Amino acid sequence: MFKVSVNLKINIMRVSLEISLYPLDEKYITVIEDFINKVKQDKQLKVEVNVMSTQIFGELSIILDLLKKELPVVWEKYPAVFVMKWVGRDLTA
Repeated sequence: MFKVSVNLKINIMRVSLEISLYPLDEKYITVIEDFINKVKQDKQLKVEVNVMSTQIFGELSIILDLLKKELPVVWEKYPAVFVMKWVGRDLTA
């Protein structure tokens, strides 16, 4: 009989994202608020909102999945510009 031992080390990349949404629509405040509220629903992420942008902190794959889902929702309804800045670590840690 053989005994096999596997020691896997999985690195989870944590990042920081600053994102600004600029809807090209008269209802821009509603569009921004709806987007922020959807982002805040994911309890795995830390979200900080200020008047100029929203900062999202957490696991890279979770943030990317969120963006993959929510960006098209905005773009399908409104013309809009997203501006993003990424840092390759979680600045809240």
